[in-house]
Amino acid sequence: MRQRTPLTACRWLACMAVAMAPLAAQAGFTLESVEDHTAVPVYRSYVLGGLGPDGSFAFQDNQFTGVDYLSNTAPLPMATANGSFTADGATLSVNGWSAYSGFYAARNYASMTVTNASADHVYYLVAGHGTTTSLQFFTPEAQSARAVFHWNVDGSMANSNPNGQGRAEPRLDFYATTTPGGSWFDLFNGSLNGNITQFGTGNFSYTLPVADLGETIYLYYWASAFTELQAGQATPGASFTMTADFGHTYTLQGIELQDEQGNPLSNWQALDANSGELLFNQSGRQAPILAAPVPEPQTWALWLAGLGVARALRQRRRREH
Repeated sequence: MRQRTPLTACRWLACMAVAMAPLAAQAGFTLESVEDHTAVPVYRSYVLGGLGPDGSFAFQDNQFTGVDYLSNTAPLPMATANGSFTADGATLSVNGWSAYSGFYAARNYASMTVTNASADHVYYLVAGHGTTTSLQFFTPEAQSARAVFHWNVDGSMANSNPNGQGRAEPRLDFYATTTPGGSWFDLFNGSLNGNITQFGTGNFSYTLPVADLGETIYLYYWASAFTELQAGQATPGASFTMTADFGHTYTLQGIELQDEQGNPLSNWQALDANSGELLFNQSGRQAPILAAPVPEPQTWALWLAGLGVARALRQRRRREH
């Protein structure tokens, strides 16, 4: 069996907007029409889940789908998806959300329950948020040699699959550059040299050489919680739940400017290049972290109703053809 890289976004993110456009129009899914991935800023959120028999993340009829949002103007405060369906005797129930929590801070939660699993199916749920933004440094001191970005990922994972297979994890992707014109999708298509991709909890660092503090620095980032079971990993007929609870935060905690000898510089500021907002200084993060909104019961009801409409429309199209 050919093994897949977990959640290889380049295989299915690029086709998501096209694949989900009919559902977005017919079932009330959120799909922003602005799709310039090279612009600054870019705000991306989605919650996507489903099952498939071929070992890929292809869009198929036996698919549960959620929110796909892309905008160059404003972030989506929260993307949510909740529901269940049965295909080929197996039932997949999902509950996922992704919340924008301010400048380079996000909260993501993904939980799926599989009943009467089929060994031939892939089961998955992804809840994530990403951005492209830019900042500038200002300091009266000598030019720095590098900027070190410090990340923290906090949360928990649980997997009750009887044979222990499958993954319930967070994912963090981050890249910084002084070269303009890149695309948010560059995080996933292999074109960036030196971007970080981290799975699991912990503290992570990214170092960018900085030749001129007056330059605009472009930041690309993606954070998600996901659960995934590949084909061949389920015990036939088994029932289990997998949860990646990262509703705490993925947080860019601070930035450290260093000289050639690695000594930290003081008395500097990092500002949003567009708004002028103070984001970081030598004392750490200054941009606020926002609390995650909680989906209201009527929101869940609307999502479930929308899913029912989408499924009915797909069944009607099959009968018509």
